[in-house]
Amino acid sequence: MNRYQLFTILLSLSIISCSNHPSEIIPAASVFDYWRGCQDAEFDGKYLYLATGHSGIRIIDASDPAAPREISRIYGNISHLELRDTLLFAADRNKGFTCYNVGDPKKPMLLREYPGFVGNCVPDSSGEYLYVFGKNDTLDLGLHIYKTTEDPIPQHVKSILKEQWKYSFPILAGNMLISGSENEIGIFDLLNPAEPQLIGYASALPTDGHGSLASWLILKDRAYLVISGDEGSIYLKCKPIFSPATGDTISLPEDFIGKGGADAFNGVLYSSYGEHFSISEAKKKNFVYYQAYRQKNLLKGRILASYEDLAVVWNYGQLCLYDMSNGLSPRLLSKMDKGGEITKLALCDSRLIGSGSNYEDLTLVDVRNFAQPKPTRSLFYGGVYSFYVHENLLYIMGYPSRGAFGDENTRFPWVGMFKVTDDDSLEFITGFDNVSGYSIIRSGKWLFSANYHSFVVYELSDLTVHRIANVNISTQGPKITIVGNIAWVNDFNGGLKIIDIEDPANPIKIADYEPGGTTKPGQGTTDLCGVKGYAFAVGRGTGVEILTVRNGKPAKVSEINIPQRVLAIKTAGDLVYLGCHDIADTTQGALMIYQVRDPLAPKFLAEIKTLGTCYELIVKDGIVFTAEGERVGVYDCRGF
Repeated sequence: MNRYQLFTILLSLSIISCSNHPSEIIPAASVFDYWRGCQDAEFDGKYLYLATGHSGIRIIDASDPAAPREISRIYGNISHLELRDTLLFAADRNKGFTCYNVGDPKKPMLLREYPGFVGNCVPDSSGEYLYVFGKNDTLDLGLHIYKTTEDPIPQHVKSILKEQWKYSFPILAGNMLISGSENEIGIFDLLNPAEPQLIGYASALPTDGHGSLASWLILKDRAYLVISGDEGSIYLKCKPIFSPATGDTISLPEDFIGKGGADAFNGVLYSSYGEHFSISEAKKKNFVYYQAYRQKNLLKGRILASYEDLAVVWNYGQLCLYDMSNGLSPRLLSKMDKGGEITKLALCDSRLIGSGSNYEDLTLVDVRNFAQPKPTRSLFYGGVYSFYVHENLLYIMGYPSRGAFGDENTRFPWVGMFKVTDDDSLEFITGFDNVSGYSIIRSGKWLFSANYHSFVVYELSDLTVHRIANVNISTQGPKITIVGNIAWVNDFNGGLKIIDIEDPANPIKIADYEPGGTTKPGQGTTDLCGVKGYAFAVGRGTGVEILTVRNGKPAKVSEINIPQRVLAIKTAGDLVYLGCHDIADTTQGALMIYQVRDPLAPKFLAEIKTLGTCYELIVKDGIVFTAEGERVGVYDCRGF
């Protein structure tokens, strides 16, 4: 063999080796742009600023209330907003209290960050002073005043310590700082911003001693206090404002209005829950009782902000703008369907089924062309705890709206069996009454269910279900995975329950397992999958534990040690896919791939950052679909 022949052979081997080398994870597509709820808003009549939790700040051009449109976004984990002219202050759970210049709302600019100042912090009208009410272990009860500087740590000016000032969620109204606790409203004059003076208060204690302050509105000389009582009852109390110095009643300026989750339009007060009250009736009687039935509410949803007669309302995934000029007849001008979030996924006959934390809607996405996923249908179900696909049939466990499927007398809880039709509807096949639980899985003719108290076995026969046996367990947020003859039941708060189902009609609990090592003891597990006879378990800490059962006892035999918190795990062939949450940056996540030809020695292959926490994932023919909260990601992993 000459050198030319040897070189040709080596080159050929090199080409073969390169062609089999794993390629990168390739982002193929994404769908949705959901907001993870709306927690707060500021509205100047033209631009709307929304605090959408992990989805950051969404800035909406609402100059035409009939056609609002999103124009920019600020990334972060935002819970509270305050607008001061062209300055937008935001409580960011990642960065602290932040300040943005929104003179051009299409191009917001970060000006300052104040780490550690989140939640019950509010700036004065100029943004020069910050007011913080202490209500936890790090701050004494009272009002703490800070002066902002170019330095990231504001200068502490003074503290006014008073144990009764257990206020939270302060707001600025004119030159007044107003904040409420469970049983009192406090009003502070900011004439001298460095020396706030308590000038008035109103008691929110309910008449029967039960309940807590839910929202409030202050108009001139009265505080209208909405109190959430027992069994859905709502109280409205009209209280005078008293001076702490003299005990006399006081009046604020004629045009004064302070909104703490409640708002008023043409003599009608709307609470943070959407219930409505007559202001004149409340002022006349001082006390109004209201039994809260949602279908009687004129306004569906929660008022986030308002400007003159325009109200911004968040209603279970819809951002709505209402004309409130006729207080008792709100008129819907527009709505933006922004869902809630997608945290659960299943794949049924080339359709992704997704659901989020609101437990109400199911979203269908056609992924026959994975590179161009098409959302096709959003179905209101009523109460989805979990769903599961077996042989292209969809099983939904939960509390559906009465009459949504089957007859009006369907008892609850309930499991429905469905087929996904060509027009992306759910064709009801049958339902099983009183199949209790929060997780289900099917194996042959056996249906297994887990709830807070029991692991239950049912036998399926001719589309009917018969309860066969149960094992007493105690779990929180259970999820079942079957590996061989062992059922592993995840306990979100405390490890795993291990049940022998070799004879499914006679299940036997053989052990509990408390995660340790790379997971935090006592923090429970969120997902688990079977890999070649082993159980790969993830916890609420970091990493993955590889478990087996030896002589009737669980044993950890290996682990995957990574810094991320793993939330989801799936296997396909010789690969394991991990869906992760970035502990350092809660707005991001990761998809990771390991080779497990030898399940006791997983080999890392690749990682890609996802735009959101990867709560759940589905693998089909090398294509990975991820539930990332505000979006569903599609990743091409066929090169591995």
